[in-house]
Amino acid sequence: MTLDEILNSTKFPDEVTRNQVFETVNSLDEDGKEALLAYQDESSEFFQNAQPELLAKRFLAEPNKYPQLFHYTTSSSLKSILETKTFLAGSISEMNDSEEIKHTYDLCVSILNSLGASENEIHEFAIQFVFIMIHFDTYLWCFTGNGDSMAMGRYGDTVLKFDNQDIQNVVSNEFTPLNFANGYLKSGDAFVFPLVVNYNQKFQRQYLLPIVKVVLACIKNMNVDLKDMNEILQNSMHSLYLLSLCFKRPEIWEEREIRFVILRLVKDGKTQEDIVLKNKHKIKIGLDESILKQVILDRNWTNKMSKMREILNKYGFVSTDLRLTKIPY
Repeated sequence: MTLDEILNSTKFPDEVTRNQVFETVNSLDEDGKEALLAYQDESSEFFQNAQPELLAKRFLAEPNKYPQLFHYTTSSSLKSILETKTFLAGSISEMNDSEEIKHTYDLCVSILNSLGASENEIHEFAIQFVFIMIHFDTYLWCFTGNGDSMAMGRYGDTVLKFDNQDIQNVVSNEFTPLNFANGYLKSGDAFVFPLVVNYNQKFQRQYLLPIVKVVLACIKNMNVDLKDMNEILQNSMHSLYLLSLCFKRPEIWEEREIRFVILRLVKDGKTQEDIVLKNKHKIKIGLDESILKQVILDRNWTNKMSKMREILNKYGFVSTDLRLTKIPY
């Protein structure tokens, strides 16, 4: 479908004449017109990559594909989790990977440079990116699909096994109100979704390109059609932020991370943590004993399995299975 066809089939408010719309659209440069078309055309590469529902579906960690999830931690942290029946998820700004979010931002800037963006246009992109970020206080609960990973062993001597669907139910019930689909979200409520992290930088760059092209076109044409360009820009920046939660550096691909993202709404710029522990912002997630399916211990626990069994029983996790890692050393 062409831009003219879309405009001719669109009903405009009474105060806006069709001639006014066509005049504004014709004042856009070619990139601006293409951005407007891509935004409206559901078959466009931009729409397919940026539309939030399609984006989330593409990276969604569906329970039928990833039925079991594993979280690596230390035995001392596990004892605290069992005792309080509470899991603490951390702020994205305080993750082990210092390149969280920045990796995608840097890729976008690289694409902007390749498209010939000026310093002022890149500066405007940076402002818009930060503007979107401050609307959410983002927390992550991180898992992997492998309960016997040597690469992940650096995070601790203990692995916790869960069912994906159980985790989805727990996190959604904790943070998302039942009527959220009707817009009833208040400060502290959250959008929650499980994502499969992508580490392929070539794929990431190709995926981001059509979105960044539209963003640049909007920035260039803002003074011509403020309303339309700003709407497209804001929606595009939301998509880029979501993608920054999906994309990580290729150097750490062995993590093969599956993450539950909790996007808590921010009011007056205030973070929405439940607790600050050792200067790090955390949110609390309740842990019912039926949720923890299994505890996997490294080889240092070979002759101490009974000790961990006692700890599990002490705090009511009597049905939680216990085994040693399959890693032979």
